Amino acid sequence: MKNAIITSPCFSCGMGHILEMMLLLDVRVDSFGPMHAHHWEQKEDGWKLSEKGYSHYKLHSKFIKNGKIYKFKDESSVLIEHMPNMFHEARHYGKVILLVRDPVDAIYSWYRRKQYEDELLISFEQYLASITYFHHHSRFSLFQGTPMSVFAMYCAFWLGSSKNVSVVRYEDLKSSATAWRDFLLSINIHRSENEIVDAFKASNQHVGDDDFRKVNHKGLLFEYKNRISDEQHDEILSKGIMAPIARALGYVANTIDVKSMFLEIGSPIDKVCMAGISELKNRIDDKDNPSDLDNLISWYEDFLSRNIKRGLRGIGGQASVFLREDVHYLICQKAVVRFIRELYLGRTSCEGDDIYLIFSSLLRFLYWHTSGVESVFMQEKFFHNGAASSKSFLP
Repeated sequence: MKNAIITSPCFSCGMGHILEMMLLLDVRVDSFGPMHAHHWEQKEDGWKLSEKGYSHYKLHSKFIKNGKIYKFKDESSVLIEHMPNMFHEARHYGKVILLVRDPVDAIYSWYRRKQYEDELLISFEQYLASITYFHHHSRFSLFQGTPMSVFAMYCAFWLGSSKNVSVVRYEDLKSSATAWRDFLLSINIHRSENEIVDAFKASNQHVGDDDFRKVNHKGLLFEYKNRISDEQHDEILSKGIMAPIARALGYVANTIDVKSMFLEIGSPIDKVCMAGISELKNRIDDKDNPSDLDNLISWYEDFLSRNIKRGLRGIGGQASVFLREDVHYLICQKAVVRFIRELYLGRTSCEGDDIYLIFSSLLRFLYWHTSGVESVFMQEKFFHNGAASSKSFLP
C-alpha cells in the first residue's frame, strides 16, 4: 500500500527523523528520483538495502546496517524526498504530507551542517541574504534564490497545487510519541503504542558513526536560539515572501488560513489570462485531439500576446496601457510558465486540472506576496549563465 508522499523544503526539516522512525516501525521507505531509485532488493526472507540504498540511508539513520534483512510488518510504504516533481507521483499515494520545521531553525541547522559553523567563510546573516542554487534536490528555476524565498516557494507550491496535502510539523513529531501515533493513523499506518514509544525513544538517542554525524547535526529543536534572539527570529519571518508562509504554518503570531495566500486577483488582465488557462486546460483534456504539452503552452503564450491588449481595451473603455500591477502580473506569469515547462519536461501526459491548479495558485501567490522580480532575476541568472540545463529537469 502506498500510504503517503512525505516531502519538505530542501533544508534540515526532519526528514532523517521520518526515515529513522519509519524503518524502526518496519515501514518501507522509498526515495524519489533517478539518483535514489532501486534502494531495495528482495530476498527470500525479506528485503535488503542495495549498495546505493545503504550508502544513502546510512547518512540519515543511526540504525542502518549493511546486509540487514528487513521484514516489513505489512505492505505500508512511504515515498520521501525534497523534490517538486514528486507531484507526479501524488495520484498513486493515499496522501501528501508537507513536513515543515520552523524556517529559521531549519535554515540555521542546514547552514551549520554545510560547515559554516565557525562563520569564517560566511556569517548566518550573509547566508540568509545570499542567492543559493539548490542543484541536488530542487533544480527548478522557481526554487532558486535566498534560503527564505526557496523555503517559502516550496511550501507555496505544495499547499496551493496538491489536492490532498496535510502539514506536519517536525517540532511536534520530535517532541511526542503521541504525535507520532496520530501522524501514523492519518496516513493509515497502524502500530501499537509500545512499538511507537520504543521507536521514539531509540530515535532520540544521539548516537551514530562519523558518516551520520557529518549530515545530521543533532536534530535539536530551536537551535537558532544559540545564535539569534526570538525578536530577531520573528523579524526574519515577518519579511518578504516568507511572511505569509510563516503565519500560515503557525511559526509567528497572527496566523492565517492557508487559502488566504491564494486569493483570486480579478484584475482585467487576470480575467483575460485565466480565460486562456481555462482553454489550455480544455485542450489538454481533449483526448480526441491530443497535443504535446509544450506546444500547448506555446499556444497559451501566443494567446496572451494576441489578446491581452485587446482585452484591456475592451473592458470599461480602458486604454491599452499596462499599469504597474499589470507588469508585475506578467513577470509572475513568466516565472510560473517557465516552471510548468520544467516540471513537465519529458513527460508524455498530464491532467488539465493539475495544470490549472498549479498555474493559478502559484500565480496568485507570487502576485500577492512578491515584487515578482526576484524569481525572474534568478531564472535569468542561473539559466543564462549555464548553471543548469534542460537536462537537469528530466524526471
